[in-house]
This record gives sequence, C-alpha cells and structure tokens, in this order.
Amino acid sequence: MREREVPFVLRVSVHDVQLLQLLARVLGISFHDLSEKVIHDGVQRVDPPDRIEADLAAERARLLAAIAELRGEL
Repeated sequence: MREREVPFVLRVSVHDVQLLQLLARVLGISFHDLSEKVIHDGVQRVDPPDRIEADLAAERARLLAAIAELRGEL
C-alpha cells in the first residue's frame, strides 16, 4: 500500500531550482521525482531510523504503562 501523499510547498532560491532542474536532466528523471528524493533523503539524514524506532519504543512503553495503570484502577 502506498503512503498517503499531501501537498507541500517549500520556498527555495532560483539557483537551487535551476540546479535541481539541471541535475534532473542529467540523471534523466523528472524534476518532481528528484525533488521528492532530495527531501526524502534529507529527512532520513536529519532523523536516523534508529532514533525514530527508539522514540517510538519509548512512547509505546509509556502508553502501555499508562494502560496498565488505568486497568489496575478499574
């Protein structure tokens, strides 16, 4: 199943747009596809998957503890 997509507007310099357009032509892919790849790859570098998994595990543990506490009070 494909992940849901939402519109996203990002302001960048004319120089960056021209650079992406040139790179897309050189790589033989669309400007749109290259832009998505650049954003996706950048997000992966900013927040490594291991950290995301650790944050999710901590939140999951917190929620399970809260549920257990509530069940104990009922």
